[in-house]
Amino acid sequence: MMSSIMRRCLHSTIRGFSGRHFATHQWHGRGKKPGTVSLVGAPLAGGQPISGVEKAPQAMRDGGVANIIGALGWDFHDVGDLDVSGAMAAGSAERVNGVKNCEKLGLANKLIHNTVKGEAEKGNFVLTVGGDHSIGSATLTGMKAVHDDLSVIWVDAHGDCNTGESSPSGNYHGMSAAHAMGWFGPGLPGFEWLQKEVTVTDSRLAFLALRDIDDNEKKLLRSSGVAVFTMYDIDRWGIGAVLDMALRRGNPHGDR
Repeated sequence: MMSSIMRRCLHSTIRGFSGRHFATHQWHGRGKKPGTVSLVGAPLAGGQPISGVEKAPQAMRDGGVANIIGALGWDFHDVGDLDVSGAMAAGSAERVNGVKNCEKLGLANKLIHNTVKGEAEKGNFVLTVGGDHSIGSATLTGMKAVHDDLSVIWVDAHGDCNTGESSPSGNYHGMSAAHAMGWFGPGLPGFEWLQKEVTVTDSRLAFLALRDIDDNEKKLLRSSGVAVFTMYDIDRWGIGAVLDMALRRGNPHGDR
């Protein structure tokens, strides 16, 4: 069952997450040759208090992700699991500007950012598997460092758009989208690498399937240029139509 679900999901993803009717081309490697999928294991669980999410990269391997990608005609490169625990060990667990484990998470995400960037520079399709959603900031900024015209569809029940000041919990997994869009001020220890040039412009990010948003997140989203499509929109219009709308908001000319 898991392999069947993974096959369907990966088939849609690897064909280029660009809509059934809105696609301009499939993702290819350099020179328009068949591409390579780089699997980056990011077993980071320190952005929230519940263990278990760090097991997902190995679960993907055990579920046959390499065979599924190969069956779709793509080469597969497993980068392995990054030593996020080692990176975190070098940092402080101090809460800074409302962010718990700030320096630890910053150092772990620096490792993820650099790895994603390195694989993207090869022209590969980078499939980063967490871990909790703390990895979201590094995943997006790593891609943005290589692809300046990056547009993002963020599929999630939650917005992950709190900042340290607005978060009721201080857990960074609920802040990663906001950080990737540059909504944080400078100076967070461990996150010195996250500079403005690798953040994603609000207008190039669209949220899909939101259903559980904090009050402060609602205020931040309403004052931003982010496109938001909730489960209500999906129930009303259908997933196909909403996905096309989200793609047009993030990529209105269909050229990215």
